[in-house]
Amino acid sequence: MKKENKSTVKKTEEKKTTKKNVKGKSTKTTTKKVEKKITAKKVEEVVVIEKKEEKVSKLNYGLLSKYRGLLMGISVITVLVLHLGMYRNMQHHGYTRFWQLFCRYVSSSGVDVFLLVSGIGLYFAFKKNSNLKDFYIKRYTKIFVPYLTICVVAALIRFFVLNVPNNVVELILNLSFANAFFDGEGWFWYIFAISAFYLMFPAIYHYFDVEDDGVRVTRLLTLTSFVLIILEMLFSHSHRIFMNLDKFFMRIPVFILWVYLGKKVYNKDKIKVRDIIIMVLNLLLVFVIHRSSGNIIVRPLFAIINISLLFLGIIILDYVRDIKIFSKLCSIFVKVLEFIGKYSLEMYLIHVALLNIGANADLKMSRYSYYGTMVIITFILSLIYQKLNNKIIEVISPKITKLANKFDK
Repeated sequence: MKKENKSTVKKTEEKKTTKKNVKGKSTKTTTKKVEKKITAKKVEEVVVIEKKEEKVSKLNYGLLSKYRGLLMGISVITVLVLHLGMYRNMQHHGYTRFWQLFCRYVSSSGVDVFLLVSGIGLYFAFKKNSNLKDFYIKRYTKIFVPYLTICVVAALIRFFVLNVPNNVVELILNLSFANAFFDGEGWFWYIFAISAFYLMFPAIYHYFDVEDDGVRVTRLLTLTSFVLIILEMLFSHSHRIFMNLDKFFMRIPVFILWVYLGKKVYNKDKIKVRDIIIMVLNLLLVFVIHRSSGNIIVRPLFAIINISLLFLGIIILDYVRDIKIFSKLCSIFVKVLEFIGKYSLEMYLIHVALLNIGANADLKMSRYSYYGTMVIITFILSLIYQKLNNKIIEVISPKITKLANKFDK
């Protein structure tokens, strides 16, 4: 009996120990589960914080580089729309309130967007390779090959198809932009402007190439005010030359600002309140210097205001693209404009050449049907010509480089 009692006692004790072990294991597993949940929550919180930081860091100047193709697309579309408005005004054909507002406030801001993207592109290119010879060969080949080929073809069409008498000397003066100084004839004035800005760029780049942001701002204000004083003197004492080249002269302060922004875009600097205040102060400086000549301030003022608004639109677009509902629509919108932007230079040159031919042929370019057909032809020719242009540049570039190396020796 005693043995049986001892055995039963042992069994009960074993059961109690097993129950304790089970309870211990269960508590351990529950604590582990709780710990896992806590760590999972912490991970989620970290992810949310990182996402918030990403969204905050998106508010930087690097967006101008990210949406470079989109900006080029917007710029060439703006130029096409502006030229239509100008023709409707000149030919007194449906120059409505919309066209008045567009031509007055938007005006040629599309060209300023071209210059903005060019200034940023030049900064990035010069950062990669600061060799002046390579820089100038690449830039001038890229712009003058399409310019010269399209101009020569347009001149041949005018002579052989439209029977417009072409003087060889006059053609050379037009191609070299010499006529712009004396007659104000500047169908391709933008090519002259961008060529001059290419020449100026290395000097402006080195002028702003300092680490201290305060020094850079001081230099920006100093250089801008100096240029504006020179322009004021030119406007007062050489009014005819100034008015013949006013489209170019008025872009100099704007281009200086875009080169200044190049470093901020390259470093993806965050947009600060100070930057906005500096921009406002720069505008006030322009206004103070040119208070006696209100017509001079118009282009730089509207260029900076319109591009600031465009930049705000890009910031909004970049945020909206993260929303699932709008992401597809936004990506389609961006891709379409980027596709157009790829052919922006060719479209501009062909478009201006066709306008010149149309003017010689007495076409009513103010009509939507005529102008729309011309735009479609421009785009198709741009697609075809860019492939040809790339092949020409591939053949010519090495030869120009060899020739330049011979002169170096």
